Amino acid sequence: LVDSQDGRTAFETELPPLSQIAIDGETGVVLLKQNKELTYWNIADGKEFVREIDRDLNFNQISVQRFGDTMLLMLYHKQLKLESINVAPDESDSSFIPVSGLMFALSAKDASDLWEQSPSVTQFFFPVSQSRNSPFAIFVRMLKMNKIQQRASDFMSIAAVDIRNGRVVYSADDFPAIRGLGFTQQIQAAQNKVVVEYLGTRVELTQTEEAQEGSPVFDFGKLELAEFKKRIEARARELKNNSPPPKPDPTSNP
Repeated sequence: LVDSQDGRTAFETELPPLSQIAIDGETGVVLLKQNKELTYWNIADGKEFVREIDRDLNFNQISVQRFGDTMLLMLYHKQLKLESINVAPDESDSSFIPVSGLMFALSAKDASDLWEQSPSVTQFFFPVSQSRNSPFAIFVRMLKMNKIQQRASDFMSIAAVDIRNGRVVYSADDFPAIRGLGFTQQIQAAQNKVVVEYLGTRVELTQTEEAQEGSPVFDFGKLELAEFKKRIEARARELKNNSPPPKPDPTSNP
């Protein structure tokens, strides 16, 4: 790494094959090697930190996104994906970062771990435009199903992760999706509320200090196709059976 002001070399290291490097968007650079070694350069303080990740790693690329003093290190491996389900957006869409693999929360000071557990994510996308002042990291995707009630159907998935501890505070996979409606987000700081809209669905999230009910959930994204289709088809039948009868056409003859 070269200082842009005086041209001197600030940090230097060897890049072995298959290693990946990412910038956190502010003052940090992360290098991750396949042998689990992580190097973090804190440009603001002019310090280098080298540590080992205590998990088996499997990745083709990495991304680092900054939320205050927390860096989210997100891994992606193209072979870790849902079976028999087409997922959008396309990986080439620069508005979204593909995530499929482990996710870590690192201190922007020294790259130490901030979460007790590192979530495993299966084929979700991180919207680049989301606010970094939010208490939640938002992940979305569209599921393209071919045969639900004899027709093609699209569904929106969303997951919200608490930046403080890595827990999934909200997730859903079965919102009807409207293509062409992108990702938007509003932060209502006074109410500790985050409002997210994607593919025609609006989700409101509120941060509280109350303990979550049940066992904490960290991993997200896996989907059992047969069970998912069964749930969606049951909902479609219920909506069809409960729909009101068509109104008579006033222009028709009695």
